Amino acid sequence: MIKPNAPVFELTSYALETSGLSQFQAAELFQSGLLSFDPFVKNELAGYDIDEMMFLKKIYFDSGLERNMVASMLKKLPRPYRYSFDNIYWCLGEQKWKEVKLS
Repeated sequence: MIKPNAPVFELTSYALETSGLSQFQAAELFQSGLLSFDPFVKNELAGYDIDEMMFLKKIYFDSGLERNMVASMLKKLPRPYRYSFDNIYWCLGEQKWKEVKLS
């Protein structure tokens, strides 16, 4: 079963700009219920917060997919969406997420 990346606790904190999201995009992700935290209430973002924001940015804004398709795809992943496209991919034929298997 595909699981979110475990949070790595670190002493470094990050700004919203590190994720590549604009404030408008971050607000849209939070208001749509995709982002697991409110980026405007949280004063400091951890690396795992940035991971979640970057994953959602890639699939929601950068992919060119329709929002309803993205929502359908995301429903098939456990939240929070702390994933990396280095580790998972969407299989078009099977309409599900799969882990990248390195041999």
